[in-house]
Amino acid sequence: MVSLIYDKRAMPIYWEILDKKGSSNLEEQQRVLEKTLTVLSGHKIVVLGDREFCSVSLGKWLQKQSLYFCLRQKKVQMSRQKKEFIKK
Repeated sequence: MVSLIYDKRAMPIYWEILDKKGSSNLEEQQRVLEKTLTVLSGHKIVVLGDREFCSVSLGKWLQKQSLYFCLRQKKVQMSRQKKEFIKK
């Protein structure tokens, strides 16, 4: 689901119902985002994702799209900055 945040409210503007149980994969996430990014082009966009959207691949894809993003990580997730691991 993609929502537009306005006046402290999130308004859904696009979603897809998947024909499966479990989380969406990278292709499905990209498809949903691509359909809405074209409509919102020209505006400042920040992608906020819950833990379902925490893949490194999605982060790299968003970076290639020149988008700002914040993807929620699991409590035990490790990240690396300049060859150093940081426990979150």
